[in-house]
Amino acid sequence: MDKEYIINELVRRINNVVRVGIIDAIDYEKKMCRLRYSNSETSPYCYWVVLQAGENMRYYAPSIGEQALFLGIGGNPDIGVILPGVQYSKYMMPDVKEAEGYISRDNVHIKHKYGEELKIESDKTTITIDLKNGDVQIQSEGKTTIKGDSIELDTGGLKSGVVTQYCKCAFTGAMHIEGSKGVKASG
Repeated sequence: MDKEYIINELVRRINNVVRVGIIDAIDYEKKMCRLRYSNSETSPYCYWVVLQAGENMRYYAPSIGEQALFLGIGGNPDIGVILPGVQYSKYMMPDVKEAEGYISRDNVHIKHKYGEELKIESDKTTITIDLKNGDVQIQSEGKTTIKGDSIELDTGGLKSGVVTQYCKCAFTGAMHIEGSKGVKASG
């Protein structure tokens, strides 16, 4: 083999080990996506990398317009995986002051495009779920337990749905004797 050919082939492969692009197409049924590079060239459809893909799974599909890396196996531009989640000017994380301290190694902040947020603040020992629209559903085939020093239910102005020992019985007019002293309802 020609030495110049070998050098050119090695350079080509090195250039294709890692490439940066923007996700421009997603096939959700096949769980694959494609990148468009700055020169308008595209990657093949490849699987994207997830956080866990074994008996336990953490699965997030990437989104169109998300910056990602193509990792070419052996420098081959036709075989690889796509690693989404590379920040760039269109989708930057907020700066630390705007993020109210959520950017740290101990805290988790998940924000979706419609405004839903999940915040786990280890330093404050707090979990917050903020849902702008829609419902929250908790399902269990067994017993469901919520424990705390007190539980506050905000009914959003509704005057029904919670029986506590602080409620008067509609039939007897007396305070309920069967109820929870730790559950408070506001509305």
